[in-house]
Amino acid sequence: MDMLFHANLCQNLMLNNPNMTKDIAKKIKTKDYDFLGILDEGTTKERKENREKSSKATEKENNQNFFASRYKQLKDKKDGK
Repeated sequence: MDMLFHANLCQNLMLNNPNMTKDIAKKIKTKDYDFLGILDEGTTKERKENREKSSKATEKENNQNFFASRYKQLKDKKDGK
């Protein structure tokens, strides 16, 4: 709730600026002032699911890279030496 208040406050301050052009004022969104990323990602459950998916994908990629490098090391060895 505090992030929503902060984002709205910043947006209102910017829009009430007398030097603001109409083109820039049309482009300003509340999400532009969301520095914690709370307003644009959805619910807490969705953010948790996204983090879990990305961590699983990263873990899978790391495992593949590890096994590929290990295979290359073993392949380069001659007669187990």
